[in-house]
Amino acid sequence: MSARESDDPTTANRIAGVLARRIVEAEIAPGARLREVPLAAEFGVSRGSIREALRILERDGVARIEPHRGAQVTLLSTDELIEIFQVRTVLLGLAMALFCERCEAADLVWLKERIGQLKKAGRDPDPRAASAHADISAEMAGCALRRGGNLRLERMFMQMSAQVARYTRLGLSDKARRRQSIETWQQLLHALGGRDALAAERYGRTLVTNTFRFALGKIAGIGPDL
Repeated sequence: MSARESDDPTTANRIAGVLARRIVEAEIAPGARLREVPLAAEFGVSRGSIREALRILERDGVARIEPHRGAQVTLLSTDELIEIFQVRTVLLGLAMALFCERCEAADLVWLKERIGQLKKAGRDPDPRAASAHADISAEMAGCALRRGGNLRLERMFMQMSAQVARYTRLGLSDKARRRQSIETWQQLLHALGGRDALAAERYGRTLVTNTFRFALGKIAGIGPDL
């Protein structure tokens, strides 16, 4: 490893991306310590690169760095969940309303294909189906954000992506919940095809609130009818 590589910000970003994925997939548990020396050995980089990667994870809200104790994966929190999803609900609703005004026939075909992928993932007995569903849904939401044409909205939405991903997978961990998500996506597709921006906004919000309620129930034992 060269000195240049150890200082390359792309190295830290790459490592942060790998660690964030492990955290989202619960391969690294909430509360786990992220130790510089073992991570530097695993990735074959300097401790400086690991420290920079950990700072990225802290910025993205999935790790916390404490003086003299190092970095630790943040715990899942009802307070954090509520705050994030309050914002997320408004942002995705607005994104879908804007997308409705600009979407074209090719966009609708693409979304229909992705909904087909959601259905296929729903038939898969593999326990990782929830992750597949979440990834496809995120891809669909990302498309709507880009096509909506509001770059500031897109940046705000994506800022919380790592934090949100942990709660989203929890909120989609049940088969019935994933079926409900597919139904909402189908209703949203119908609204987009009919150029009904109000309905598109409503279904965009529903995608978030249904996930929020289920995840909150998992964390705090609160019923889904909250």
